[in-house]
Amino acid sequence: MNCALLMFFISVCKAQKHFKEQFSWWNIDYDFPNGEEKRKFIESGAYVQGNSLISSIDKWYDKIFLAVPRLKNGVPSTLNYISTADAYTKAPNLKPYPSWDFNENTNKTLKGKKMVSVISLYVDKCSRLWALDTGIVEELKIKKSESPPSLHIFNLNDDKIIRRYVLKEEDYKWDSRFTNIVVENSHGNCEYSYAYLADSKNGLVVYNWDRNKSYQIKHNYFSFEPIWGILKTGSGRTIQVDNGIQGMALFMMDLEGYRKLFFNPMAGINEFSVSTKILQNKTWAMDSIDDFHFVGERGLNSQSSASIFDQDTGVLFYTAFTKNCIMCWNSFRLPQNIPQNLF
Repeated sequence: MNCALLMFFISVCKAQKHFKEQFSWWNIDYDFPNGEEKRKFIESGAYVQGNSLISSIDKWYDKIFLAVPRLKNGVPSTLNYISTADAYTKAPNLKPYPSWDFNENTNKTLKGKKMVSVISLYVDKCSRLWALDTGIVEELKIKKSESPPSLHIFNLNDDKIIRRYVLKEEDYKWDSRFTNIVVENSHGNCEYSYAYLADSKNGLVVYNWDRNKSYQIKHNYFSFEPIWGILKTGSGRTIQVDNGIQGMALFMMDLEGYRKLFFNPMAGINEFSVSTKILQNKTWAMDSIDDFHFVGERGLNSQSSASIFDQDTGVLFYTAFTKNCIMCWNSFRLPQNIPQNLF
């Protein structure tokens, strides 16, 4: 990718309507306290323009939250927000959330107490912001681990952190690559919430809020599809990637109060699903291989890294990064129906 480009669309696509672009960034800048502080960040190497890439986005009222993982050096803040009131500018400066201090990563004496590299975030129905922290910096170069993978959960009503959970060693491997998080408030109850964490090295971690425990699930459907792992870069170079499960989206609640989790490997064009009733039971999740289902094929060159369901229509929206577009699929039609290119 030659630039960090992110689009936020203010309307949900219904039928044949198109999205409207509201924000986009070619170069990401931050809302530094003042010009002198910005100069210090630049001189110390804590801020290198062009090294910030937005990887995840979610919205809560007038706030839009953005994850900027520290894939390279020079990322001053990994969890940020902007306001919908910033619509007067296409590329507003990112404001650290909840503060500059919480995003500070140069003081190594604070190791394990602050956020390191937030790769994905999710706002649940209980006004909580869940931030998935890989604990890894400079992943595109040396891949230096500064802390175990963890979750930071904030109360958005007062901007206070309410829990930090560090994954257990048995939840991941030395080469794990956590990429995505979705959260389910089971049966609509905030205390019975479950977070599903995608490890693109072919694993899924389930975190139980009520019990404050986690466990890893393995399944062949989490693996990448080799034929679709060969990609062309923007410069025309051919590369190989082995990213497994990454795109995840929760479907409408069923009569029992559970949902289907639709998921796909980044290097792949197939879509799969499993009921969260299975995922929320560790024994079932480990043993019920047949309860994971093949849904269908999205079409040639439809590799995707992100997806979301429109809860009103049952339409799945997903990125198709090899086509540089957003596509949709009506889940109430046959899997073979041709996805529509929206943007």
